[in-house]
Amino acid sequence: MTRYGLGVFILRVIIPIMISSSIIMRPSIMCLAYLGMLLYLPFINLVDERNLDTGTFKYVLTFLPYQTLATQFGFYLYTLSTDEIMLEENSDLRRLLKNVGLSPLENLDMIYSVCWFGPEIIMIIVSILYAWAVKMMVSKERETTEDADLLWLEKFKYLRISASTGKFITIVFLLVAAMWHHCMFGVCYFLIFLFFMSVWALNKSLINTLSIVLFFCMPISMVHTIGQYVFQIEQIQHMLSDRKEQLRLIGIDQLLEPQPGYGPDYTHYRYFDKDLVRLVYPIIVYVLYYFMVNEAMMLNSLNRLLNKRKSLGKWTGLNKKMLEMAAKKSEKEKDKADNLMSLVGESTKHKIWRYTLSLSKNVVALIVKYSYVGAICTYMMLSVTFLTWSSSLFLTLGIVLWVVPHQRKLTVYSCFPVIAFSYVNTTYLYLVGIGNGTLLPQIITERSGIFYYYDVTRFLTLEICIKVMFTVMFWVTIRKYMQERAYSNQDAIFAEEAGISGEDSILEKKDSVVEKVCLYFLLRYWIVAVAIFVISWSVFSIKIRIFRVVNMLEYLSFMFILQLSFRLWRKLLLAFWVMLIMVTLMIMLIVYIYQMSGGKDWMERTFSLPSTFGEDFGAKIKSARAYVNRLFLSIIFITMVLIQVRFFHKGFMRITDGNNKEVPIEIEANKELFGKRFRQIVNLTEMVFLFLEMHIIKAVTLMMFVMCILSPSAIYFMILMPLCLSMIVPAQSVRLAVMYWAAILVSVSTMASLIIGLRYFDYSDYDIKCTMTKHPVINETTTNFVDWLGIKECGSGEYKIITYIAWETAFVLVSCLRNVVIATQKIGRKQKGLPTAAPKVMFPEVTYREADLSLKNYIKYIMNYGYYRIGYEICLTMIVVLIVLRMDGYAIMYSLWLCLLLILSRPILRRVWILFVTFIALSIIWQYIMAIGPPPHLCMEYEWETRSYYWTVAQDFWFLADNYHPPPIKKLIPESILLIMASQLEICFWMEMKNSRHNIDYDGGSNNSVISHFEDPGFVNPVLDFTTYTTSYLDLAKRIFINVSYWGCIWLVFLGSVNRVNIFSIIYLCYVFIYLWHGLNIYYKPLPLVLKYWNHLIVQNVLIICIKTGLQVIGCFYMPDIPMDYCGFIKLFGIGCVRNFESTDYFEKLNEGKTICRASQSEMSGIEWDAAIFYFLMIQRRVFCSYNFFHIINDAKAQHILSTRGANILDELFDKRIKDIKDEERRIRQAVESKLTRLLNNKKRIQGAYYNKNIVTHKMAIRAGDYYMYDDNETDVEEEGTFKQKEEEKLAKQKAQRHNLFSLFGDMINSNMRTAVLNYWDTTGNKNAKRKEDDEPYGITTRIVYLLKFCWAVMNVLMVMATEFFGKYTKTYDMVRDELNKERRQLKEQTDYDVGVRVEGWWLPRASFEDLIKNSRLQKPKRPPKEMSTTDLPDFLKLLKALWIITVARSDLLCYVCVIMNQVMQCQLITIPLISMVYMWGTLSNPR
Repeated sequence: MTRYGLGVFILRVIIPIMISSSIIMRPSIMCLAYLGMLLYLPFINLVDERNLDTGTFKYVLTFLPYQTLATQFGFYLYTLSTDEIMLEENSDLRRLLKNVGLSPLENLDMIYSVCWFGPEIIMIIVSILYAWAVKMMVSKERETTEDADLLWLEKFKYLRISASTGKFITIVFLLVAAMWHHCMFGVCYFLIFLFFMSVWALNKSLINTLSIVLFFCMPISMVHTIGQYVFQIEQIQHMLSDRKEQLRLIGIDQLLEPQPGYGPDYTHYRYFDKDLVRLVYPIIVYVLYYFMVNEAMMLNSLNRLLNKRKSLGKWTGLNKKMLEMAAKKSEKEKDKADNLMSLVGESTKHKIWRYTLSLSKNVVALIVKYSYVGAICTYMMLSVTFLTWSSSLFLTLGIVLWVVPHQRKLTVYSCFPVIAFSYVNTTYLYLVGIGNGTLLPQIITERSGIFYYYDVTRFLTLEICIKVMFTVMFWVTIRKYMQERAYSNQDAIFAEEAGISGEDSILEKKDSVVEKVCLYFLLRYWIVAVAIFVISWSVFSIKIRIFRVVNMLEYLSFMFILQLSFRLWRKLLLAFWVMLIMVTLMIMLIVYIYQMSGGKDWMERTFSLPSTFGEDFGAKIKSARAYVNRLFLSIIFITMVLIQVRFFHKGFMRITDGNNKEVPIEIEANKELFGKRFRQIVNLTEMVFLFLEMHIIKAVTLMMFVMCILSPSAIYFMILMPLCLSMIVPAQSVRLAVMYWAAILVSVSTMASLIIGLRYFDYSDYDIKCTMTKHPVINETTTNFVDWLGIKECGSGEYKIITYIAWETAFVLVSCLRNVVIATQKIGRKQKGLPTAAPKVMFPEVTYREADLSLKNYIKYIMNYGYYRIGYEICLTMIVVLIVLRMDGYAIMYSLWLCLLLILSRPILRRVWILFVTFIALSIIWQYIMAIGPPPHLCMEYEWETRSYYWTVAQDFWFLADNYHPPPIKKLIPESILLIMASQLEICFWMEMKNSRHNIDYDGGSNNSVISHFEDPGFVNPVLDFTTYTTSYLDLAKRIFINVSYWGCIWLVFLGSVNRVNIFSIIYLCYVFIYLWHGLNIYYKPLPLVLKYWNHLIVQNVLIICIKTGLQVIGCFYMPDIPMDYCGFIKLFGIGCVRNFESTDYFEKLNEGKTICRASQSEMSGIEWDAAIFYFLMIQRRVFCSYNFFHIINDAKAQHILSTRGANILDELFDKRIKDIKDEERRIRQAVESKLTRLLNNKKRIQGAYYNKNIVTHKMAIRAGDYYMYDDNETDVEEEGTFKQKEEEKLAKQKAQRHNLFSLFGDMINSNMRTAVLNYWDTTGNKNAKRKEDDEPYGITTRIVYLLKFCWAVMNVLMVMATEFFGKYTKTYDMVRDELNKERRQLKEQTDYDVGVRVEGWWLPRASFEDLIKNSRLQKPKRPPKEMSTTDLPDFLKLLKALWIITVARSDLLCYVCVIMNQVMQCQLITIPLISMVYMWGTLSNPR
């Protein structure tokens, strides 16, 4: 903020607030002078420097506070010197002095004393602030022309902004002052407000009008302000006590109430703190006066300033300069201004606020452009906000305007009489509100509307404000029309509208970028908004009424046709919209009539309706919520549908026309026009739709399963049975037929549930009572036949309809989404001239041949053929998950299937798989029958209903029907998911058989075993050697995953063994010991043998799962009968009964009073860990059977050959280090000898004949005093390479400065975060660019952006420092590793190292590394593949790599620490050998 701006802020904001507080603290005659200053303050011309510095007001403001303070202090001294003023005969004098502003301070509280002396103190501060602000604004140092021009520009900017915003603030405060308190002054304010808005709506200039009207309005508000303040003086109130009611009607109220003080005639006064509305009203009136005066002065000063500039002859040059600056700015940002989406999408460091402002302006302009649409909507909203017979005309007018041609013209014409009616109505209501109807009688005695259901004290004020808000849209509509009329004549406008075939269609008015973007999305998604509104309006209700049934019928018919056929739905769409409008209008009309006075009697008498019809239909409104639900939501829905029909229906039909070839061209043009972000949004949308097109049928199938399972009924059994059977032979047409069948049954059951919820039906009429003989307690049961069918009684309780039909609604939505997606994709391909058939994969350009080229290609390949490649492993894992969740009789059967499917070869599995799918389907059908039970009228009883222990457990274990405790049907959800997966895998198996039968090279690759090719001499691995060459992030991920997966599986098996302490854990521990004992040496076995050993572990895992599942029979059936003597065996085998779907204590009560041995949680035979082990073992088995694992084995062979090279390289490094030390010592010794020789020769030359040959020792030389020769100017021997080494160290130090945390914080402290971040990330050293960045504004948005960047820079510095820190301790390891990598690459490129000999099945190299290199006959490859550089990795990956390297390099220390921590945490006798071995190993590792 500049000095001039700060001065303006003080004079226009701070000083008025302080003067107002001073006069409010002490209402008195003395403060009338302060009130005069306050009223004069807005008349000060801030542009006129002479009046600011030398005006009379400045001296009055400086002198008067000191004068009044001296008067107060003198009176206070007088009251201290004598008690005469406190005598009884001077009571009238005391009251008079108090009204003047003088009061004794004796016995007053501190707060009253401050209020009495506070105004003068505040006014003195005001005088100081005023002088300081004037001094800042009137600067005598600006003598140059350039400074004067800058000051003039600043003043002009202030006046322009103040004048443009002040007029709207003045108009708003006119309305606020009028509505705040109904009075005669308020009538003037309200009429002036209406006048201003009328002038604004007619597009007339407000400047001249404001100047004239404000000149007459200012005295009114001034008199109002003075009158309100003067009336607060006690004497004035006493004089006008009999005219308080008349003054209140005028707008002058008493704001002070007497508070007893000391003496019979002396009182204090305080404000009415409970009525804040009355207290704030004088402030609002003064603010209105302030803005009126200020606006008038701004307009006057603006004209004077411009005239003065013109008279000085400087206007032309300055205007030309400003125009040149604006032209340069417009040329610089022309391209960005034309493309708003590009503005928002590009990097905007300091321009975000400007772009946001530009976007807001465009949005406001778009709203104003189509304000006539808002005016029509306002008609309809106005008709339901206040229910009267006259307001029904607005509803009729709104409906008519929607359907007539020349809509915009007729809307503008209709606004004029409506505004006139609004003026008369609101003015009349305002006069009625003055004096609670004493001024004018209220003719309308009974009113109805939304706000009359709330406890509001000022209904008339609220009604006037709402009607004024509605009128604003009419004003905007007229103003927009008058603006267009100012540019062209009326006939041209109407001819242009007639040229659009009589319609003001939004589709053909595409002017701005924002409008085009809105049009693009509204054409496609406004209908989605309408559909969401229909659904929400239909299902989110509690009570069932006739109109709600009609709404649900509309919703279901809309969705049902869409579920069946998108083409049919599209053809019937317009007729359906018309039907919706007519039905909703009919419902709304009935409700509307019932709210009118006498409307209920008229309806019942005319149509012979029963007296309960209003309640049954839902026309009787008892609350505001019901009012909104019946009328407001209805009118909103009608408006949304009319907007769709009027503006977007033709465009929607055009873009959904498959024969329209122009739509793709328009989309591509929009992509180029709207910018990068829009292209990304469109491309992402297309990708999502493509993914949904291929996989949404699975979501629909799953939703049907979930709906049938969570809402078990006989009707849904008719859906579930064909659905399960369709999974056996997964043909697309069969599934679609089942989906259509489900849509019909769901619609029928939903409508039946709503209809039966009406009061005309009694749900209990369908109860069936059965006499029971087998249950020991219950003799009779009651079952509802309709409920068994699946027809629920909606609306009977306190829950919304959605709680009863939630899953049905979800199915309908997903099914409709499926049809929309399929139709959209087909139409899009047809418009582009492509085949309409859906593609088989998402990315046809990526096959198994391109999958290993990059990480992106590999992800695309997984999305294309992921389930085809690993679907078998996923299905087996899902079987294990199903066993984990169920743990009952069906889990035993699935465990047997798991064993069978695991041991079969893949060719046999392809043919047997259909039997497994059939078993799952029949199992689900049978269990669903058991869940819903037989029809209630059969009154069937079962043997297990005798409630004996074994029968009760058997009923739950084998999922049997029960009249009292039905089986948990949620168990079928994982089984249905397994059925969907198995059905999809069956398709993959059919595809494999087809490919193998016809020898087709399938793009997804082959699932046949490839391990037979491993040692084939002529085999060439199609996968690049990622262990040697790291060409992409995919190779890096492969190296990490495949190298870690083996150890991860062993680690998981170990965790599974130690977390379940039973006999089965011993088996896992044995396998862990064997594999850890062999380590990676197991790779030296033949690959089929490695796979065989791994299959043994998998079979053992599956057998454990089967055994634990079978032990559920003992745990659930026979546990109470097992004696406690066998408790040890129970804990050893972890026997127990697992019921994951039982949330009650039903089965616990069966064992009450019995002593049962129960295994602990760590001993229970749960198979969660076994399931996790099985999944990872299967994944690792898949790794073993892949081409990628061939490289892992070859790499292990190369490492075996180079196993001793690490020690050799360490010895070589050690020898080289010793040799370097010896060379350094020899060089230093030679340098010393050379220098001593030169010294000796120099001594001989200097001493000549006096040279003493007997001085041969150091001590003798000291005694001889010959060390002066060392002071000779002789140059030392320059060491070779020293200068170069220093330069390299200097460059390395400069490079390391970027990673210095202290320099980063130092730059922030010395300058700011932006400079610190720019210095940190700047690698070019462009100081001019950084200086330019520093000169740009540093606002709050920029601060937040650079705060985030600074935090990221700090994190980056910490990562770099940690990486360098870890690198200091792994230098030797890095050197050895780099050397070994070079030799390993040389070995792989130049030798046939993988050809070895087998001794007892173990692979051994046929020669050493040196011999293989020496005898190599292979040619060196010409050019190795381009690899990734370590410097190209992100700092985060570098840190992870450094952590991994230091972990491997210091793995011995890590092991020592782990053993020591284990000893500290679990100090037991069995752990002593471990700590002893650590001690001995550590001792031997450190040579003496």
